[in-house]
Amino acid sequence: MQKRTAALFWFDAGPTGWIFWQRAEVGTTSMNGFLDWREIELQNDWGVREKSDAMGERWDDGAAMWDERWKRDEAFTKRQADALSFDPGDSVLDVGCGTGPLTVHVAPRVKRVIAFDFGKRMLERLRANCNERSIDNVETMQGNWYDVEPGDGLPVCDVAITRWSPAQGDILKFSRCARRWCWSITSVEPTFAQGGAQPAGMYWCRSTVDESLNMTPRPCGRKYGLNVHFNLLYDHGANPTVSYLVDEARTEATMRDELLEKVLGKPPADLPDGAREGALAMVGRDISQTEEGLWVHCRKHTIAIMGWDPNEIVY
Repeated sequence: MQKRTAALFWFDAGPTGWIFWQRAEVGTTSMNGFLDWREIELQNDWGVREKSDAMGERWDDGAAMWDERWKRDEAFTKRQADALSFDPGDSVLDVGCGTGPLTVHVAPRVKRVIAFDFGKRMLERLRANCNERSIDNVETMQGNWYDVEPGDGLPVCDVAITRWSPAQGDILKFSRCARRWCWSITSVEPTFAQGGAQPAGMYWCRSTVDESLNMTPRPCGRKYGLNVHFNLLYDHGANPTVSYLVDEARTEATMRDELLEKVLGKPPADLPDGAREGALAMVGRDISQTEEGLWVHCRKHTIAIMGWDPNEIVY
């Protein structure tokens, strides 16, 4: 770490399509390369979210919904897990495991999986999912990612894996969870959002203290996505690999509300104000109605799978 006060620049695309420099002030950094990618990482989805137990509990309230969603897309989820390589004798740490979409597909291929998540309901469902599949080599661990460190409250395993979790707000910390290899799975947004963020007015889970923050612009997943992690790791000496998986799905229904429930799942009874509207706006661009009156949702979902050797990293 070094203390500095300087200007941080990065490329961005303006409304005319021209490339220009964007400037921001930075403070304490761990900069090795031309740009301070750690400072940029702090502006991603997970970097700006509230880090409290209350936020973890809010995610945990939706355990049933998240469990339903990955099972509905289980074929694609399994393709993601199958794209990760392991040795049969590996111990694996699944950070932000949720109800086990990766765990249940990885566990049969390795010696042991430690599934780490804040949510008690998430972990209860994960254990039930393992029991249903006769998986007996999974240990669950409950805790707040922000309150533990690798080797101090969080075990270090041969391989660490994560998919859409708080670990992606600090990829260097996540790297210290593994002795041999790391895997990170993220969604790939199709385009850059104007100004680097999704429009205001779409609900996203950012704060439990100030609900108005949940309607603020959300960081663009393409601008603050795998590109940031790749460059951050590269600047610290690692040589990440990246591969992509694409899933295309078509869902049909006779009524629009029926289609939305098929796509999004049944919303929790205590869904926060604005959350339903945000979800509808997210999928609405992919919904159309045929001349016969049938409602159709067509989705093309691209996943990035990044892998790297944590031993290459120079901190």
